[in-house]
Amino acid sequence: MKTIVIACPKGGTGKSTTSLHLAYGLHHAVDIPAGMLDAHAKVPLSTDHAPVTALLDTDPQMSAAVWSDACAEGLLGFPVLASPRPNVDKVVAAMNAPTDQLVIDTAGMAAEKNPAMTSAVLLADLVIIPVQASALDTWALEQFATMIRHRQTVTGGALQAALLITQAAPRSQLVAAARQELAEVVGLPILDTVIGRRKAYAEAAARGRTVFQLRDTAAQEEIASLTREVRALLHPVAVQPSAGDALKPGKPVDDLPVIPRFVPPSVSSLHAA
Repeated sequence: MKTIVIACPKGGTGKSTTSLHLAYGLHHAVDIPAGMLDAHAKVPLSTDHAPVTALLDTDPQMSAAVWSDACAEGLLGFPVLASPRPNVDKVVAAMNAPTDQLVIDTAGMAAEKNPAMTSAVLLADLVIIPVQASALDTWALEQFATMIRHRQTVTGGALQAALLITQAAPRSQLVAAARQELAEVVGLPILDTVIGRRKAYAEAAARGRTVFQLRDTAAQEEIASLTREVRALLHPVAVQPSAGDALKPGKPVDDLPVIPRFVPPSVSSLHAA
C-alpha cells in the first residue's frame, strides 16, 4: 500500500479539497485514458481490479468526512474514514479492507500541536504540501520542511515530499514569484500542477460532489494533472512506456487510435441536475 499524506502547518491551504480530489483521481485513474490502465500506463496493479483507494480524515474539523457524507451514495466509489486520534499508525493498522493507495488528510496546525500529522508523516511514502502563493505561507513552512528533510534522512530518502501551489488566481504573476520564494526558503520540490482559485471547488463541496460532476473542465484537468504527478512519484519506473509501447519508426502520430476521455461514474446523470 502506498500512503500519501496531505499536510501543511498553515490552515486554509486547501488540504481537504486536495485530499478528496486526489483520492478520487487515484481511485478512478482520471489521469489515464479509458482502456489504457494496464496495457499502456503500466501501473503496478493486478489486471483484475482497478486501483483501490481510501481516504482517512484525521482533521478534528472532519471537513473531508463531512464532504463525503454529503455525496450521493456510491458517487465517490471509495471509503472515507474519520478518526481524529493522534496515533494514526494504529488507525491504519486496524483497516481491514484491501487498499492500494491511502490518502491521509491532516489538520492545519504546527507539528508540535498536531501529533496526528506527525504520526501520519511517519507512515508516508509521499507528503504533498499544499501552499498558497504568498510570503506568509512560505515563512510558515520552514520548520515543517526541516522536519520533512530529517525524516527523509532517517528513511534513507525513501520518503518523498513535494509542494503544491493552491488557490492561485488566474493568470497571476504571484505563482512564478512563489515558486522562486519556495525554492529558496523551503527547498523542497514543487509540483508543476497549480490548483486555481475556482468556484467549482467550493461548489463541489457545497453540493456534495467533486469537480468531475461539474462542468469546469479546467478544474478537472488540474486534478488529472495532480493525479498524474503523484502517480509518477509513487511509481517512477511504472509510468515510463516500455519498449513495446514506443512509437514504431515511420508510424505517424495521426495514425494512433483515438482514446476516449475519462468520464467518471454518475457524471451524465448529475449534469442534468
